Amino acid sequence: MKAADCCLPRSQNFLNKQELNTLSELYAIDIKDCEIEVFRSFIARKGESQLNTLIGVLDVIDKDIFLDVFNIYQILVTIPQTSCKVERMFSSVKRIKTRLRSQMTTERLNHLACYLLKKILQKHFVIMM
Repeated sequence: MKAADCCLPRSQNFLNKQELNTLSELYAIDIKDCEIEVFRSFIARKGESQLNTLIGVLDVIDKDIFLDVFNIYQILVTIPQTSCKVERMFSSVKRIKTRLRSQMTTERLNHLACYLLKKILQKHFVIMM
């Protein structure tokens, strides 16, 4: 996703106005050019190694000063960048709902799917930490 790339400090087109305008129009966030310029100099002064990821940048943003930039980063961190995890989840549900278990109630199937999702998320967050 080009929009996510323009929000990474190591990117060639870091805080590209055109890409950020596309994002701001898509999510109805009115981001001003002066806020982008001040944020760019703020990040340049930080120069920390944790700024390699969107979450790392989100951690150092002061929400009170850069509200619109914070909202953009929060959206980018929240939305999935690929659909691989979603496809894996559906294939896992397919595994649960085999022919032998077709008599399973919807409630039980939902509980098993939630358990599987919880297990995947726990593994993902352990890897991130």
